[in-house]
Amino acid sequence: MKPRVPERRAGALVACVWLVYMVSYLGRYNFGAAIGAMVDAGALSRSDAGVITSLFFFAYMVCQSPSAFVLRQFDPARVIGFGLALSAAANAALPFCPVPLVRLVWLINGGVQSALWPATVRVLTERLPESRVMRAMTVINTTTTVGTALVYLVSAACLKWGVWRYAFLAPAAILFAAALAWLYAMRCIDGEPPDHPEHQDAAAEPPSLTSRKPFAPVAGLITLPFLAMLLLAVVNGFIRDGVTTWLPTYVQDNFQISSAAAVFLSVIIPAAQTVGPFLAQRTYAVLKTHSVACAALYAAAFLSVLALAFPANRNLAAVCVCFTVCAVMITALNTALVCFYPMEFKGRAAQVSSVVNTFVYVGSIAATGAFGFLADREGWRSVVMLLCAAIGAACLTCVVMALAARSKAGRRV
Repeated sequence: MKPRVPERRAGALVACVWLVYMVSYLGRYNFGAAIGAMVDAGALSRSDAGVITSLFFFAYMVCQSPSAFVLRQFDPARVIGFGLALSAAANAALPFCPVPLVRLVWLINGGVQSALWPATVRVLTERLPESRVMRAMTVINTTTTVGTALVYLVSAACLKWGVWRYAFLAPAAILFAAALAWLYAMRCIDGEPPDHPEHQDAAAEPPSLTSRKPFAPVAGLITLPFLAMLLLAVVNGFIRDGVTTWLPTYVQDNFQISSAAAVFLSVIIPAAQTVGPFLAQRTYAVLKTHSVACAALYAAAFLSVLALAFPANRNLAAVCVCFTVCAVMITALNTALVCFYPMEFKGRAAQVSSVVNTFVYVGSIAATGAFGFLADREGWRSVVMLLCAAIGAACLTCVVMALAARSKAGRRV
């Protein structure tokens, strides 16, 4: 394993990681942004688009955990560079493939993109000075909002020319350039010789919770608290994607406004979610314990959703505020579960983070169909009650975990 970078280069490393991971969204969500233009051009049908999108996320979900363990023996910086280059190749090839081959290309792209997150976690936890890791993990979580916005800006600019292929060729060029720039930047950041005083100081740091250790079997991770965290991850993905996906429809159905206005209102949530990672860091700093911090965030989310079951849900502004508060809390919880919690595992932060993130996507996939089905069959009030039940159960789980941890600590004393 390479030594930790000197303190004066830590900021440059975080900036490079942030930019590269943000740019990776260009090769991930551009397909969804280009679906309308592709269907209008007769390149594929809506059903084909749905299948291809599902294949990407299926590959992303299934491959993330295995890739974290399989690629553990490789330099994470090179994994990121080659991953970006392979994703660029998939994007460059897609516009010239028939529909059956498009499915295969985008499936491969999903698998390749899944390797970027665990490699990113490894770079941050293994190469940064210990004092900078949590702050860096907080900052890296803002890439989702900025990266998604960048996707739609670039795709809109490309589609304005009337050729949907540009929505893939332009990201391919950007991703390939980013791969080269990343590998060059890492060579510069690692440029100090090993005997340089700053490298000696960094290497002299005591072993930390995030430092890498020899490979340990997956079975060593399977404990009751870890399984509880995986359950929380499923709930988190269920709530996060359920709210962001169905908010426009909820608002449109309950307040009889246009679909354009409903979509515009839903932009509030991604903008507000940027606050989530920093709220998670602050909550951790105050409450110290993971389960207690998560319980507090779930409690706030529960109260915001519960308010929708009362007369406040007849007021559009109140509904937007409630959903926004819930989304911010869930984003903070996602940061806690995927970034902060894995740091407690010695030498296996990237692997644990990947496993947890996989279960978040399980919840996301479940929410896509469950919310629509329940809204059609029982109405939106039943959806709100389901959200309350899910968040309440998650909050109660965290409280039980906190009490169990306190009881265990008391017995040790």
